[in-house]
Amino acid sequence: MTYTDKQRKEIAADEYNDYALGENVTIGEHHETHIGYVAAVNHNSATGEDSYVIVDADPNAQGYKPSDVKQVTVLYQGSQNGRDYVEDAIDGGQILDVGGIINPLHGLSDIAGDVLDVPGRNAPSSQLSSSADTLKNTLAKYKNAKVDVYGHSLGSMDGQYALASLSPEEANRIDGAWLYEGPNMYSFLTADQRRVADQLSARGIVHNYIDRKDLVPIGYGANGHIGDLTVVDSKWAPGEMNDELKSKVPAVFLVGAGKYIWSWFLAQHDWGGYQFDKDGRLKVTGDHKALDEASELADKELGAVDDERKALEKNNGGTLTGAETIYLDEQEAGAIVNGIHSLTQNELQEMQGWCNGVCAKASEEWQGTLHDATIVGQNLSAGEVMDALAAGGATEERIASNPQAQYQAELNGFVQQVSVFDDLAGKINQAVQTQVSTDQQLASQLKAIGQ
Repeated sequence: MTYTDKQRKEIAADEYNDYALGENVTIGEHHETHIGYVAAVNHNSATGEDSYVIVDADPNAQGYKPSDVKQVTVLYQGSQNGRDYVEDAIDGGQILDVGGIINPLHGLSDIAGDVLDVPGRNAPSSQLSSSADTLKNTLAKYKNAKVDVYGHSLGSMDGQYALASLSPEEANRIDGAWLYEGPNMYSFLTADQRRVADQLSARGIVHNYIDRKDLVPIGYGANGHIGDLTVVDSKWAPGEMNDELKSKVPAVFLVGAGKYIWSWFLAQHDWGGYQFDKDGRLKVTGDHKALDEASELADKELGAVDDERKALEKNNGGTLTGAETIYLDEQEAGAIVNGIHSLTQNELQEMQGWCNGVCAKASEEWQGTLHDATIVGQNLSAGEVMDALAAGGATEERIASNPQAQYQAELNGFVQQVSVFDDLAGKINQAVQTQVSTDQQLASQLKAIGQ
């Protein structure tokens, strides 16, 4: 089933509910949207993992078999109280080596994450290992099902690590993942886990959301992340200390200014800054803004085509001629292609900038390598320095030329794809104009409705 951004957030928020086995899981103001049934409840006091496994078939129904399940949702729960937040801060600080999970200096934490970017430099916590086992066991139990993963805060960390811990074959069965407000786990992964994470990221099915006004999602620098990173265009959340927030805050913070700081922190962290439009789309920044603009363009043009359809039907007594139907279908196709064209042009500009940047960086790396080698081998001739570098596999071809050729090839391939959309848009627009110019009846009908 297709859900809106807002509904995805509501599904993730369900991880904080107190569910029992077999219970019906729903979202919506009136619980009108059915998600599934609780098939497993994991509250592991030894590891700290809290998660639910939701399936699309009632596990209490007569004749129920795991092999009949087609869709599974795994919900990883985040922090629920003050003690959890303290423990999560310790976990996050150890994992990212940036002095704790609550760090408002995102830029510095991002740099620290980059500097310390050594695959698998820390052993996973028992909670991360337990969360990885939960996902693997779920895939093994429901062999015919596609699996979705959700997590918020610590649950996002659990989800990131669990996804990266899958085998490539297991990863192919992941249908999608929606992870919110968690620290970046990428630099913590082993080389094998990074390969799986990159495999999932390449498929575009892992969605990693962060709010820069939230203090928790740290470590997102230049050295990679798990999934498609989306930076939320957020507002400042109101800092109101209600009874629900009080239950999450250590008593020491409930006096003086501390209660206002904590109430704001919790509200911002718990999706308080997220903004959705009337259609449930999340307001975002950066690359995804281009996607939103393309979607809005297509929606606007499709709306105009729908108005045109209604006007033609009204003019014809509620029916459409064959020519009118073809014309409107072509107009709809053109609206969609124009939206895609808008997106590809934005993406092309971004990719050209990326290619220029990484090619320049490759050159800098080679020049830096050569400079360092010259200093170390100051008693060697230029030729001897080059021979020594080549003996260790450090050549200009390997460090600069080959990567630059690969980056340029990727850009050229994308340029070719963009040209296909441009050609398609041109052909559709030409087809519409040809039909109108050759069909006098259609032309008069369009003139009658003011088109």
